[in-house]
Amino acid sequence: MQIYEVSKWVLPFGYGIALWKIALVRKDSQDLAYVKAHEWCHLLQFEELGFWKWVYEYSKELYKNGYYLNKFEIEARKYGVENRQDFIKK
Repeated sequence: MQIYEVSKWVLPFGYGIALWKIALVRKDSQDLAYVKAHEWCHLLQFEELGFWKWVYEYSKELYKNGYYLNKFEIEARKYGVENRQDFIKK
């Protein structure tokens, strides 16, 4: 699994996206370490569930609860806050 920092033109509609084994995060994010940790959590979710099951379960959650109350997003926000220090460049 790998995280790549990209410019705004590559990812104009948000600050990060996880795509199976890679995540793209905008390098101009105000809290880059948090965004990296958040997207890393999504990569871990993909790894745990597998690609298609994650897509299916995430979509169900999105339909049922919306984006903010989606259990996958709640978990990723929590992980981002609790683990951001591990993603700070040293």
